[in-house]
Amino acid sequence: MSAAASTYPASAPWPGEWASLAACAGRQPLMDDDLPGETAEEREARHWRAAEVCRRCVVLAECAAWREATPVAQRVGVSAGRVRRPAQKGDTDLLNPASTAVAVA
Repeated sequence: MSAAASTYPASAPWPGEWASLAACAGRQPLMDDDLPGETAEEREARHWRAAEVCRRCVVLAECAAWREATPVAQRVGVSAGRVRRPAQKGDTDLLNPASTAVAVA
């Protein structure tokens, strides 16, 4: 993952060794929040593609547990089939399209 291409916050806890088994491993910037020059429509389409990567991932449960353990303010981009943009108060579940932003305490 290139530091210049990723929006992953440096202060966020890094996932466990299971992350190397993740379907998204090496697939940045697909999972990132925003990319320079990207329109909102392009970002949304990319996030849906990222969610499809999550859907078939063998470590989805581990990733979801890691995401829940990560402070909300540090959750950006797509992981565990969810996306949170910096302006959001909660996550949007892309694997369950009927859901809306999930409020968090």
